[in-house]
Amino acid sequence: MRDCRLLERYELLLVTLGFGTALALALRLGWFHPATLHAFVVTLVFFLTCWALRERESDRIQKLRYLIGYVFVLWFYLSVGSFVVAMRLPTRDAELLAIDEAMFGVTPAVRMQLLQSFYLTELMSGFYFSYLVYLHAALLCVVFQSVGQAQRFANWIFSVFAIGLAGYLLVPAQGPQLAFPELFETPLVGGPVTALNRWVVQRGSTVYDAFPSLHALISWALLVFDFRGCRRRFVWMVVPSLGIVVSTVYLRYHYMVDLLASVVVLSFCLPVFRHQEQPDVVPRG
Repeated sequence: MRDCRLLERYELLLVTLGFGTALALALRLGWFHPATLHAFVVTLVFFLTCWALRERESDRIQKLRYLIGYVFVLWFYLSVGSFVVAMRLPTRDAELLAIDEAMFGVTPAVRMQLLQSFYLTELMSGFYFSYLVYLHAALLCVVFQSVGQAQRFANWIFSVFAIGLAGYLLVPAQGPQLAFPELFETPLVGGPVTALNRWVVQRGSTVYDAFPSLHALISWALLVFDFRGCRRRFVWMVVPSLGIVVSTVYLRYHYMVDLLASVVVLSFCLPVFRHQEQPDVVPRG
């Protein structure tokens, strides 16, 4: 019989993230500011929807519930920029750059200019874009698997997302390319893959999304999930995931400290969340 808990772990974390953001907005701007109301209402709708669906016995309804979690994650990611601007939060690029320079002399994105070439930029752009392919392919696959597998995926991946997204508000930063264009002597030049990746980033980025690197964090989290439950996809994605991490620096989107922060977040999540994994659920007829 399915465990009908109050809310799943990832739902609790996302609701906490949403209402916590609404509270921060309210303290800065007031309860009736449009940004505050936006955050509060969307989070409330998400909470009430999860609550309403928690005891429904249909496998399809439960999978829909997990997909709603993804929709909330996507909404919050796309809203971070507006929240940062509304609260007038100071960006932390100078501090992140200073940490990189203290550790490496210069931020590694600057060092990688020595490797810059048309074909390498195309390759790195392909790797960077493959993060979206990996995430959505994994999400699509669990929709066609058991409810238990979908539950484990949501409880792991969306929980990691919640913690990573909190970092965007706690340490808002734009990344070296936007914050310090003067550090780079020449622009990155590539072909159609580079153009496609740049188009997606320009239209889909929330701007203040450098710390931590979700490209690195979620790619590693997906590898952990696949190592446990989908070994074939794990084998296929090990090398591309390494490329994803390297591409975040080569393409000037991240400081090295962003990647180190992703390692710290994943290292925290692994022992805390591992024992909460749920056994698979026997499909209902």
